[in-house]
Amino acid sequence: MASQSQGIQQLLQAEKRAAEKVAEARKRKGRRLRQAKEEAQAEVERYRLEQERDFQQKQQAVREGQQLGGLGLAVGGGMRAGGLDPWEGMGVGGRGVGVSAPGWGSGEGCR
Repeated sequence: MASQSQGIQQLLQAEKRAAEKVAEARKRKGRRLRQAKEEAQAEVERYRLEQERDFQQKQQAVREGQQLGGLGLAVGGGMRAGGLDPWEGMGVGGRGVGVSAPGWGSGEGCR
């Protein structure tokens, strides 16, 4: 009976050590998760600041373009925004006189 009691004590001690190892592993995992979360938040904040800086620079460029008197130099303005349409009056884009060739659109064609 003494050996049986001793065996039970050994099992209880082993169970206690295992529980301690599991608890320590859970603590390590919690620390790793917190660290990963903090690193991710820092990365998101860096990205947000970078995007904000880029936005401010583009906004400043647009403001400077508008201050030049609307010459079409603003970002994304192009020639049409400045009133300089290279196709005006040429029948392109639905304005001006249409361009046609014999047999096109008149029902006549190569038969």
